[in-house]
Amino acid sequence: MMTVAPSGAPPKALKFWADGNRVYYEIPGKDGRPPYIGWHYFDHTGVSKCLDLLGLHRIDYEYCGDLAKEYKKLPEVKLNGTATQQAMQEKILRDLGILK
Repeated sequence: MMTVAPSGAPPKALKFWADGNRVYYEIPGKDGRPPYIGWHYFDHTGVSKCLDLLGLHRIDYEYCGDLAKEYKKLPEVKLNGTATQQAMQEKILRDLGILK
């Protein structure tokens, strides 16, 4: 019998939430210890610090399940402009360092 999972996140995933003034994070505890919950003010610095935590505590694994059919199709790229305009766009992007 199938039941609905309480969350789609892995058991050791970091959790984030906000109340408008602060952004909170929960780092799961190890070996039966309780999780650590911390907070930062909800501004660009606080959000940046929380995103840094994602990099520090990331989980290294690949998703092994089946992807939905919609994700397997790449959208068609529709190019705008003439060939000359497209070449000029590419040159500008290369000059700006966006394309290599």
